[in-house]
Amino acid sequence: ALRTIHDAIAFSEAIESHPTVISNLVAKACYGMTFTLIEDLMTGFNIDQVTDGIQPASRGQVEALLAKLLDESGTRSAAVASCYGDGASYLRFLELVDEQGISAATGMRAGFADRLLDPLRKPLYTLDVVHAVRLQAQIVTAIGLPNWPRADACIPSGEDRRSVLHSLTHPVTDSMFGSLLRSARSRVQSHFRFRANRRMAATALAILLFEHDHGRRPSTLVEMVPMYLPHIPLDPFSPDGVGIRYLAVDLIPSVLYSVGPDGEDDAGLGKFDLRRASDSTGYDIPFQLDGRERWREAKMKAASEEAVADDED
Repeated sequence: ALRTIHDAIAFSEAIESHPTVISNLVAKACYGMTFTLIEDLMTGFNIDQVTDGIQPASRGQVEALLAKLLDESGTRSAAVASCYGDGASYLRFLELVDEQGISAATGMRAGFADRLLDPLRKPLYTLDVVHAVRLQAQIVTAIGLPNWPRADACIPSGEDRRSVLHSLTHPVTDSMFGSLLRSARSRVQSHFRFRANRRMAATALAILLFEHDHGRRPSTLVEMVPMYLPHIPLDPFSPDGVGIRYLAVDLIPSVLYSVGPDGEDDAGLGKFDLRRASDSTGYDIPFQLDGRERWREAKMKAASEEAVADDED
């Protein structure tokens, strides 16, 4: 299983080496499946101990994977390169407009009226591409910031501004590149969600090593510093620089969690947790330390017991 995880990370790194937003999003999806695999295997990892004839993971392999997940420099560089790559594609579009005309560059048949209007439309397309390139620069700045609240403050809200005047003066934004440009905020947020999941996966591996050495899980994450972690990984959604949260060790299932985009601590309740109030809009991003299956079982048991209690009342 650990070899599969290493291979999946190598595959994700290969995809994100291509400097396009699409490649970066696909790579993050592949990384996400890897983090989910680590989550599901938390109760099945064997370190240096053969069980039922299954070759165990070595301590060195787990430590190497932990170190790789803690090093975010390559992933951050890839995200920046994808923004620059998209910016270059916008500029290439302008080159095609110069070489072939607007209709050919946009893949449309050019009529007589189109050719007459091209000199009037070209400055508008140019201004719109400038807007798109500047937005990519804003995204680069945002993903370089330490947390989501600060990043969110420097990204356009994404509100729909498509008035008649806006549509006339931003023809590219409202056609070819519209979906990418209007999703800038969600793109940046997904980057911070990815960072949260990556840090929780690394922290989970550190807990695994601690449990292997001590026969128990740590009472707090501080207990693992600096022997298993150089420091507690910061929660990229926390507005006050707090680290990843860890629920009490005697709770089953145990959980790591990020406070999520709203910045509010909901005690590790995920978006689809049955313990959330029906009118609640906030939720955290949990990482289940006992595997998602045990979490589902505990969730259903808690819901069933609550239903029985309600009936008795």
